[in-house]
Amino acid sequence: MPDFLTLIRYAVFGAFLLAAAAATASWLVRTRRISPFTPLGRGLKSLSDPLLKPVEARVYRAGGNPVNAGWWLVIGVAVLGVVALSVLQWLVA
Repeated sequence: MPDFLTLIRYAVFGAFLLAAAAATASWLVRTRRISPFTPLGRGLKSLSDPLLKPVEARVYRAGGNPVNAGWWLVIGVAVLGVVALSVLQWLVA
C-alpha cells in the first residue's frame, strides 16, 4: 500500500495537469486556434471557464491582464503544491 505522502504527491501532480489542461484549452479557444463557435470550442470553453473565472477576477483586481489567468493558475497550483508537500513532509518527519 502506498504511503500517505505518495498519494498526496499524485494528487498534486493531478491538480497540476488539470490546471495546465484548462490553461491550454482556454488559450486554444481565445487565440482562435480552435474556433469558439464549434462544438469543440464551446465544450473547451465551458470546461475551462469554471477554473479560470475566479483567477481572472483576482488577476484583474490586482491590476494584471486577465488573459494571463491560465498561466497564473498553473504557477499557483505548482507553488501551492510544493509548499503543501514540504509542510506535510516536515510534519511527518
